Amino acid sequence: MLVKFTDDSGNTEHAIGAGGPKREFLQLLIHDLQYRRISEGKGRVIAVSLIHGGPGPQFLSRNLVNYIVGTGEISPSIEDASDPDIYKMLQKIKMASSLNILSDTIGENGTMLLRTAAYCADHLLDIEASDKTSTCDPSLEDILMFATGLRALPPLGLQPRPTICFRHDGSLLPVANTCGNILTLPIHKTYDNFRFCVSFGSLNSPGLGQY
Repeated sequence: MLVKFTDDSGNTEHAIGAGGPKREFLQLLIHDLQYRRISEGKGRVIAVSLIHGGPGPQFLSRNLVNYIVGTGEISPSIEDASDPDIYKMLQKIKMASSLNILSDTIGENGTMLLRTAAYCADHLLDIEASDKTSTCDPSLEDILMFATGLRALPPLGLQPRPTICFRHDGSLLPVANTCGNILTLPIHKTYDNFRFCVSFGSLNSPGLGQY
């Protein structure tokens, strides 16, 4: 593997690397891998780093490693949750002092996600039934373009398989990861707010600004 770094103008380093740039690139790659929510291909990236003398992943939990290799005891805890909102929810469940409080906590979070999933399904049905007379409303092709970078499904299907996640950071707009085909939906209390924000987000950022 030969690695050369370039500046913003495309100029490469003049010195001939003897392994330093490669190791630096692999270090940056593994570091970036830690903070990306993409499960597809992570194993290959780690394997490339190890084969070429780069660092290994120092961020995997012991439980995950034991599960992958099939050895050791698996005993997950609340501290293993990296998402702060999920961590708070699990803490509430753990600290529930009665079955009623526990039921209310679980129901509150479960209802919120189910409601958002229902909003998404209703939104797609409304788009399908619409005659697309308003420029404020996306088409199904617009939604697909936003989520995957494609305006039509490829003959061999989408790889990796599309995934829908939910935002827990209070943001109002959807986020798409076209590399992993991951659509992350915002959580709203009303369908009208959900529809407006998802439509606005999907129409204002597809195709890297080329559409």
